[in-house]
Formats: sequence, structure tokens, C-alpha cells
Amino acid sequence: MTKASGRAVRRDRTLTQEAPGKAGRGRARTSPTSVLAERDWTNPQGVGIHFVLLERLNDSSPPWQSLKLVASAAARLKKYNWYLGWNGSRLARNHGGEVLAQHYPEIYNWVLAKLRAQGE
Repeated sequence: MTKASGRAVRRDRTLTQEAPGKAGRGRARTSPTSVLAERDWTNPQGVGIHFVLLERLNDSSPPWQSLKLVASAAARLKKYNWYLGWNGSRLARNHGGEVLAQHYPEIYNWVLAKLRAQGE
């Protein structure tokens, strides 16, 4: 077996095994979700992007609501998944929200409007 094929086998084996999380427990980042809103948006280059705002049902801890914004596009984006938190009045101050507000302010404002409308 060559060195290259050995790396391929090891790489392949790690893809099929469950990756250990904190303290050796396997943790998958999956949670049942509920669709809160969807939107089609065209970026400045003219490429259509579909955004879906999801609530992650098992990952919320009151008063915070765990959210995931997913973008599906052929365009090159800074990120395709943003993990957000909402407490009924504001988004949590995390990296995902900051990147979204900085690079896609129109989408950030749309998320805020949808969440505020949901609370009314």
C-alpha cells in the first residue's frame, strides 16, 4: 500500500465513523426544524439566491430561540449557513449575525422583520 492510498483509506474511514464531540461523546449537529420564512433574492451580480429561515426545535433554551438561515445558490457567498439566536426582541451577538449584517444587510433586515412579525 502506498502512502497516498493509505491516506485515502484513513480519510475514507473517518468519513464513515461518527466524529467524537466534547468529552468523547458523538454529537451530530442535526435538529428537527420548522420553516419560518423563505425568500428569493438576487445579488448585485444578478444571481438568484434562495434563503430559508429555519427554527431549530430541539436546540432552543428559553428565552432564546435557535435559528438557522440557509442559502442555496450558484453564487459564491461568504457563508451558506448562519446560526442565529433570537430572544423575542433582538438577535444574539454572534459571528453569524455579524457576517450576515456586514455582507448582506438586506437579508439581515428581512430576517429581523420576519422575526418581529412572528412575535406580534
